[in-house]
Amino acid sequence: MQKEKERDSGAGAESPAMRQLIAIFERKEDCKKADVWQEFFLSEDFLREQYSEGFVHNMLQYLLCWKQENGWKLSTASGSCEKTTIKFENNKILAVLSKLWSRFTDTVKYFWQCFRRNRFRNDIVSTEVCLPAGFLTELAIAYVLRLEQGQSVIDVSNTFPMREVIAKRWYIEIDQMEDPPIHILSKPDCVARMRAFYDYLQLRHMNAENAISPGNRGVWSKILLNGQTRCLYEQNTQEGYWYEEQRGECLITLFTCWIRNETVPKCVLECMYQEYNLKNVEHSMYRKLYAPLKQEILRQYPDIERALYEDGSRAQKMADCFRELARIVSDNHSNYDKGIYDETKEIKERIQALFTSSKWQELQYDMELFDKIFSQIHSRRVMPVTLSKELIVLYSQKERWGAENRAQQLIVEGLIPSLGFNRRIREIEGQPAVLNKTGVEDIGENNPDFWQYYLTWGYGLRNACAEDPKRSHKYDQDQRKYLPAYMERTYYPSLAWQKCFTRFDETTKEISSPVSIEWNLPDKRTLRVEFHLHYVLYWIDGHLVHNAEYTFTELVRLSASLERPELFFFLLAITSIERSECDSAAAVVERWLRKTPLYPQTVPDLARLLTERCCTRQHEEDSKDFAVCYMEQESLCVRAVVRKERVEFYVLGDFVWHKFHQMAVEKSVCGEQTRQAVMEFLQALKQPLPVSLGTVSLENMEPGEKAERIIEAFQSHQQYSSCLTETYCVLRYGAQRMSERVLYCAVNPFGEDLTQRNERIAKQYAFSCQELDRKVKEKHRIVGFLGWGDFYTPKEICEPKPFALGESGTYYYYQSIRMRRGDSLAALLPDMFDLTNVTEVACFCGNLSISRSDGHLEYCYGEKELRESVHTLEKTGADYLSVFTETGIWMEFASWLDKLLAAHETRGQWVRFVFRRQADEVYVLEVVNRTECYNDAAFAEEQLSADEVFAWKSVRSGADLLEHLKDMLVWYLENGTYGGQLKSARRLDIAYWIDEELFGCYEMEN
Repeated sequence: MQKEKERDSGAGAESPAMRQLIAIFERKEDCKKADVWQEFFLSEDFLREQYSEGFVHNMLQYLLCWKQENGWKLSTASGSCEKTTIKFENNKILAVLSKLWSRFTDTVKYFWQCFRRNRFRNDIVSTEVCLPAGFLTELAIAYVLRLEQGQSVIDVSNTFPMREVIAKRWYIEIDQMEDPPIHILSKPDCVARMRAFYDYLQLRHMNAENAISPGNRGVWSKILLNGQTRCLYEQNTQEGYWYEEQRGECLITLFTCWIRNETVPKCVLECMYQEYNLKNVEHSMYRKLYAPLKQEILRQYPDIERALYEDGSRAQKMADCFRELARIVSDNHSNYDKGIYDETKEIKERIQALFTSSKWQELQYDMELFDKIFSQIHSRRVMPVTLSKELIVLYSQKERWGAENRAQQLIVEGLIPSLGFNRRIREIEGQPAVLNKTGVEDIGENNPDFWQYYLTWGYGLRNACAEDPKRSHKYDQDQRKYLPAYMERTYYPSLAWQKCFTRFDETTKEISSPVSIEWNLPDKRTLRVEFHLHYVLYWIDGHLVHNAEYTFTELVRLSASLERPELFFFLLAITSIERSECDSAAAVVERWLRKTPLYPQTVPDLARLLTERCCTRQHEEDSKDFAVCYMEQESLCVRAVVRKERVEFYVLGDFVWHKFHQMAVEKSVCGEQTRQAVMEFLQALKQPLPVSLGTVSLENMEPGEKAERIIEAFQSHQQYSSCLTETYCVLRYGAQRMSERVLYCAVNPFGEDLTQRNERIAKQYAFSCQELDRKVKEKHRIVGFLGWGDFYTPKEICEPKPFALGESGTYYYYQSIRMRRGDSLAALLPDMFDLTNVTEVACFCGNLSISRSDGHLEYCYGEKELRESVHTLEKTGADYLSVFTETGIWMEFASWLDKLLAAHETRGQWVRFVFRRQADEVYVLEVVNRTECYNDAAFAEEQLSADEVFAWKSVRSGADLLEHLKDMLVWYLENGTYGGQLKSARRLDIAYWIDEELFGCYEMEN
């Protein structure tokens, strides 16, 4: 064996790859060219010997000899090194010595470099010649020594042994260079080729370890997908640039060489043949790239087409099954886009035919088919209900299914959410649905709607630690999981059922008399549970329970006498669990959850979240001496926690209760007085019902006609509010017209920027404006944008959609790859929004405001609430939970300034606008006339705004307010009623005070 190893080591010097490398180094000009080295490291000769022990050792030996020849002049003839090396390696005895010499020289070089680093730069030392930068760059790419810029060195010890040898030598060479070519590896073309080599290296290593088989297709097939035609050009998603070189081209070249020189498993060849569509490559524009690969596959696997495409073959049956399933999903999605949310009779028949076909029955448990289905529907929400239910049943058969973990993931994260998603969309669009078991007597174990409601709201918005922070779920935030968010993202509970069950009054938008149920407990106590839309209350023997009433041990003892699961979970809500009891408690909770109509795949997650909630409760509620009060509306819920010395107020958010205010409690105030003060404060926070200006029915109208009525609604609100830069209307859906959405229109430059409410869409909105500006071919300007009044719905993201007006009077809207044109904004509206199921448009007289809790647009506050907010120093009920839009504040500012200038003369005066920061982040604006006294260098000031204050309560900082105020004054000087009078002032400036110190001053140009 030792002789064979030595023979392999010695043969490397005479190999084609070694001769080619030596030839390049001997050509002085070529060895400095990067493209020459790129061609060499992609050559057939190199790729065949890339990880050969003999080639690697002889290459490193030659590089050392080349550096000695060019650096220390130890050789005199140009070709002496090659001859010496060949003679040296052909001697079997000296071959062993060469290895020892290589190790010795590496050690000497290491200590020599350490010595050089410790010397001063002006010391005279022997400078060693470095290898060409192009060679070192391509060497790093070929052996994948640095995958991405900024990442650590890839671990090379667990792959080919010679890769580790190359890595050590490469880092020695890089360390010797004053300007190493590390930055070159970050160029897009280098990164693309290095990724291609990385994919190629992974497959070769897996093949060498016999780790490629049909059973783990989901692992290695992902690598092959990088060679598809769609991957020929790879996008750098972080920087937004397109790579100059093709990852796919390089990868296909590497795969071709791999198949030519090694025996590749048939499953890999079949996957390549199918994914790259090599059967029809002769008729493709990529035939020049893929034809050599197809030739090598056919040489190694001549019968591949018969195995894949012959009628009756396994591959053909699998392709037929997957293709039909994909078509069903696609056709159902097409119906969904048209507003058809129910499965059509044709879709149901096709699903039934698919699952009863002999092909499906034969392959339904095949891992390859599962991988295809997983990639197709894992992240989908729009799915036929029948198909989702059939697949849930299939992948729940543990005794017959091998990929249990991935099947569980597909069910929980894909199939179950698709069922609730379909129902949620129907509710949003206002389509009628039959609501069953909505009585309090129907909350038994066969009522899934009740359990979805109760697990969402019955335990409060308590948080729980995530089991694995690396896993990303839509119910995670700050590396923590939240039970209500888990239910919302997995089950999409029915909002219509919840309103019906809790007796929510749509007229008053409140619950006048909540429903409740009472139980006699085994310990002779009485439990009463009261159900609200956003929370649940519990009484024990007539006393309201705000903290843990039972320990886990007591709960287990009581549960032995319980039969119905709902009573167990009612008691769990008022039970405290110690950390040491978490594991045993989770097991008990899981057993009871198995008795509910929830999907069993979600039970382990729910049991853990419920247990963690009870464990964290004792830490969150640090005092037992407190009470809780609520104020609830349809989209607003506020909780007040009354403690001994303070009252804390929280508003309901997507995941948790957000604290927004705190009130001190004097010790002399008794409990009843405190409770009354808290209830008065909560009532002040209650939002008024919107006041309607009228509605227009849109039933039986075409989308174009609906758009015209919507534009008329915009104009009606403008005429009422005299607000020409911002308008809105409310669209209602379905025959019942219960679901509604705010459609918002802003005219530049003073309309509220919707991206301020959601930073995630700001970048996309800016890109949309840029694309629209670039695509319009005539002189134009972007007039404004339209958008929905909420962040998102399950159907679409709430992204503001800009529109432009051309010099010719044409309106423009750019959507994806198509430019939409129209003579009016109404002509563009059907292309911007789906108006299919809109049945009514309504106008309201309220001003727009933005919810502080969820960012949705509101329209319940009128002029009265706006004036109270602007002209008082204290925060009003609206200020705590809402922010008035800039347009409303601007119009009120203009009205306020009109009154001041009408009552005071400012011509020839020095007018100063002073705003000061008060307590609680309130900014107050004052207008003064200043008169300079030259004798004592002082100023006499006349307060013009003493009778009525003007305050901001929603700005983030004084710097932001300074910019707002400058813009407002510029606008008023040009458009205000007394703008001309203010222009005639001798001087205009703005002063910004913090406490008693002047922070900044800005002089306006008249």
